[in-house]
Amino acid sequence: MKTFLKSLLVLSTLALFLMGLAAPSIAEEMKAAPLVDDLADLRKLSKKLVALSAPSAAATVSLVSTGAGGAGSGVIVSEEGLVLTAAHVVASLSDEVIVIFPDGKRVRAEKLGGDYDRDAAMVRITEEGSYPHVKVGKSGDLMRNEWCVAFGHPGGFDSMRTPPVRLGRVLKNGQFVTTDCAVVGGDSGGPLFDIKGEVIGIHSNIGSTLTENRHVP
Repeated sequence: MKTFLKSLLVLSTLALFLMGLAAPSIAEEMKAAPLVDDLADLRKLSKKLVALSAPSAAATVSLVSTGAGGAGSGVIVSEEGLVLTAAHVVASLSDEVIVIFPDGKRVRAEKLGGDYDRDAAMVRITEEGSYPHVKVGKSGDLMRNEWCVAFGHPGGFDSMRTPPVRLGRVLKNGQFVTTDCAVVGGDSGGPLFDIKGEVIGIHSNIGSTLTENRHVP
């Protein structure tokens, strides 16, 4: 019964986060954002990127198994250490998970469960502390051509660099958010941010071309 109640609580918590991210109905026509076409707008965009980079990178973590298993990325969305990631990343991990911060700090965590139909899951850091985290935004408000920023740990954690910043645009918004952000293996489960620095998606399906990358809204 305790296991059942824990699973129910996890799925309820995950559902609340996903409701915040929820995308519009596929049938709705997607509005287009205005294009950036002058130097002043580019400077404003550059300032916003600088402002969001440090806090976004600090909350973007690498997830690895304590033993044999896979690896991926995730993003911390609460001070207590709740981590959003992709369900297929969690499925590849051992029951005990190591969360690696960009500065190399490692803490233990546990898999809480996920929604495998939507490819979203949650991990919880089990070591007490106050952790860097980001706000969850609303992907339902996204417009075509809107700027977005991908973070993650491409190729796995690398102590020689922080999570790279990759700027792109929203191409579609439905069951998945499709962008042209350059994401690769190891980025799965990492966050997609809007220009305000709020999470609007989780990297799910890395396409064979730049315009086929899908993110869980």
